[in-house]
Amino acid sequence: MHDPELHLFFDLGETLVDLRGLVPAMAEELQTAFPDRRFRPEAVAIDWVKRTAQGTVQAQGPKFRPGFDLTCEALETALGSAGVRIDLGQAAALVDQAWGTYLDRPKLYDDVGPPLFQALRSMARTLGVVTDSDNRMVRPLFSRLGLSDVFDVIVVSESVRAYKPEPRIYRAALDAVHAKAEASLFVSDSTIDLQGASRVGMGTIWIRRRPTSDSPAPPNARILKDLRELPAVLRAIN
Repeated sequence: MHDPELHLFFDLGETLVDLRGLVPAMAEELQTAFPDRRFRPEAVAIDWVKRTAQGTVQAQGPKFRPGFDLTCEALETALGSAGVRIDLGQAAALVDQAWGTYLDRPKLYDDVGPPLFQALRSMARTLGVVTDSDNRMVRPLFSRLGLSDVFDVIVVSESVRAYKPEPRIYRAALDAVHAKAEASLFVSDSTIDLQGASRVGMGTIWIRRRPTSDSPAPPNARILKDLRELPAVLRAIN
């Protein structure tokens, strides 16, 4: 049954989209760019991902930096730690190439797809995405995965100059569809991001496909191991 008041928002990376292909994509580019390497490309790629996440945490509030800049700086630093010196221009080219390689074979999680979205569309007034990224990366990804017409609103950190769990990014999503926080749910694999949604009054659903060392979820968060369980959870709520 359609709930005219329910607004359902999703995190993107690792909630809907499987980003694990980014590490091999970057490792492939590093192997090509530095054929005489004295480092393990996969180890540098993993370090790059971790440093990007750390940079995002530090880029809140007045210190906001676009996500693309952060990931380029992270790669420059990761390679520097492996003994390879590059400048930000070279880092940007490598990031663009790795993202392009990933976009050749992007992947939704196995529990995400048209049947899920069709079921949710019949149950909620709004389907939205709130993601820490830049439009230059998100829009091609949505196009490749066929998601462009699935969601009513896509709020990207770049557009509001805030990363989750900063309240401003969740409020921007709510304002975009004139939604009340108490009539909204946020779905994410990240308990930190769920805490941010909870602080603005949104309900929370933790998709926990595998064990994590993340911080505790909000006290009232519902926990799912498979997003195909979500329609049944929404029916129970209503």
